[in-house]
Amino acid sequence: MRILVTGAAGFIGRHTCRAFLEAGHAVTALDLEGAGPVPDTDWFECGPSSGLPEQLMRNARPFDSVVHLAGRTKGTPGELRTANRGSVRALLKRIGMNAGRFVLAGSSAVYGRVPDDSQPVGEDYGPLLPVTPYGESMLEREEEAAQICDRLGLPLCILRLFNVIGPGQQSGMLVPDTMRRLAEAEGKGGRPTITTGPLDACRDFVDVRDAAAAFVRACEKRSSGTFNICSGACVSTRRIVEELVAILDPGAEIVEESGGPGSPVARLEGDNHKALDSLGWAPSIPLEASLRDAVSSSRGVSGTGS
Repeated sequence: MRILVTGAAGFIGRHTCRAFLEAGHAVTALDLEGAGPVPDTDWFECGPSSGLPEQLMRNARPFDSVVHLAGRTKGTPGELRTANRGSVRALLKRIGMNAGRFVLAGSSAVYGRVPDDSQPVGEDYGPLLPVTPYGESMLEREEEAAQICDRLGLPLCILRLFNVIGPGQQSGMLVPDTMRRLAEAEGKGGRPTITTGPLDACRDFVDVRDAAAAFVRACEKRSSGTFNICSGACVSTRRIVEELVAILDPGAEIVEESGGPGSPVARLEGDNHKALDSLGWAPSIPLEASLRDAVSSSRGVSGTGS
């Protein structure tokens, strides 16, 4: 198959491109200027507001699928809306039916606060009431894609990613930030101590390589619909920090500042049975392997994924 991946140079994008290549597919990769290139792909760059490169549009044959990963997780509400919803509109306006099938990276943030008796949460849960600007922009992203794809008669598949972790993740997220704080504490001498905010939130973590495999399955199965991409288990952020301490420095002390701002969503656990039944996808990499491989990646050592 011939696949276009947007946001290809990002954390999820690089793993997704690699997964498609390893499955024998031809990958056209697109991201912002200076972000790439991505090895072994047909690489294209675009500016933040310039849309698809003219060279890509001139030379493009119809794709079998477009995997749209490009977006933002942080920023003002306006920036998030432009990056997450606006990019869908801009991409489909230019590429239209040449997309073949539109496979959209969504987010579990669209669910908002889900009562415990409705968890693990399935794709048919509603109403969707996100509680953060990011979640709101991702719900608008889904709605925009559904409206345009319906108008074009273009098949749409939405993969709602839960908390993605693993090798190569950038700063600003729990795992890489904890590793950084541990490294800084170790460099100060004495017994290393890291200070954190509240660690009582419970989340569903999925390895980035499993997430990448889900995008491959969605394209190969020619799937339509919405699917949770998650582990199906809820893990406290405290456990994540404790696991990283055990790997990196078992003597380090964790100091939790309980008075800091907590998460707006205390618990979110996903149901992945629909992905298993329709895509034949299930997570395969245990949490411990994800964390060890994240540590190895930060040290420049290849991870195992097992």
